[in-house]
Amino acid sequence: MALEGTIKDFNLPDIFQLISLQQKSGVLVLKGTEEVITVYFHKGMIVSADSSKARLEDRLGFILVKSGKLRQEKLNECLQEQKETLKRLGSILLKHKLISREEMKEVLISVISQKVYPVFRWEEGEYHFSQEEDIDYDNDSFAPIKTDNFLMEAAQIMDEWPLIKRKLTGFDQVFKQKIDEEQLSKITASSSDDTGALPTGTDGTIPASIIELTQEEKKIYDLIDGKRTTRDLVEELYDLSEFEIFRTIYDLLERNLVVPVEGEKPIVPAAPPKKKRLYLVLKSAVYALLLTVVFYVIFLTESGITGFLGISTEDAYVSSINRGASYNRLEKLSYAVKLFYLNHNRLPENLDELLRAGLIGKKDKVDPWGRIYAYVRHGDRFSLIGYNKDGIMDYDLVITVDQPLF
Repeated sequence: MALEGTIKDFNLPDIFQLISLQQKSGVLVLKGTEEVITVYFHKGMIVSADSSKARLEDRLGFILVKSGKLRQEKLNECLQEQKETLKRLGSILLKHKLISREEMKEVLISVISQKVYPVFRWEEGEYHFSQEEDIDYDNDSFAPIKTDNFLMEAAQIMDEWPLIKRKLTGFDQVFKQKIDEEQLSKITASSSDDTGALPTGTDGTIPASIIELTQEEKKIYDLIDGKRTTRDLVEELYDLSEFEIFRTIYDLLERNLVVPVEGEKPIVPAAPPKKKRLYLVLKSAVYALLLTVVFYVIFLTESGITGFLGISTEDAYVSSINRGASYNRLEKLSYAVKLFYLNHNRLPENLDELLRAGLIGKKDKVDPWGRIYAYVRHGDRFSLIGYNKDGIMDYDLVITVDQPLF
């Protein structure tokens, strides 16, 4: 089977799904504007990935040293042995008992995910899949990744990334903790409860006595020090995907627990040539007139209504964005329930059962305001219920499957 074309013609999730459903073994090459990613499949499951910027094994060694699991001198010795014997780095590390088999599998999954997930944000590129009888991979050190589970995370990335990148613009951003030392000492690493969103004080901060972070949030929060860039965080938190880190920083920003570090000098555009200045002045005047007209239209049709209700236009916009993100999470949960049914021939008892099955992450069952979604079963059918920013059930955030699943 040969499959090739452009991402615009045949999107990446469909390509991965096709390879998975047909349980194909082969190599998928994805060519972007700046990078080439190669993904290896064995019987429809992902078993390895490489990048034109960094080989898998180079990245593996870097992360092991960065995380403190391996000393640089030991890595150098293993790399020299690899050059002489042509064996895989993972096999050499295991032979010398420098890392456990479980640690190796965990790091390899993280490395592969970090290489492949960003591809789902590409807006253009080419792909080519070549089928092979078998794919040689390090099956002693790595457990194949189920493509369905991988695609669920990819779907969430595509849904939520436009919202996240409004505040996180790149890998060179720096953030700092906003709360003081006394509040910091009272932060606990525990899961969110079912009581709803955490209340805030008059200044928008969360009272110290009730600040709660998940283990994942606490890990990221502790590394935010006003010096590390988001790139540094991605490098150090090898066990979390790039998307998980960016999404957590976004959530911490929304909860007013961290703030961006300002200080970069703005880029001042060069002055236009003198001949064009009069034209630009006239053009700006026309734009200003048009914007004035648009402003009055919006004021009469939208701002007047939101103002009368005591809601700012900005609040209404943010609320609308959050509702969209919430619905995307509900769709992901619905897909996870269906996958669970397909694998177990029954509906899950609760959302935690989806979590234990590895079909969702901890944050997937929580809405953008910090409340856990309601999950209700009706025989072999189910409903997922979301809430608005005030904690009231939102009928636009309800997904009900009232037909037999399969």
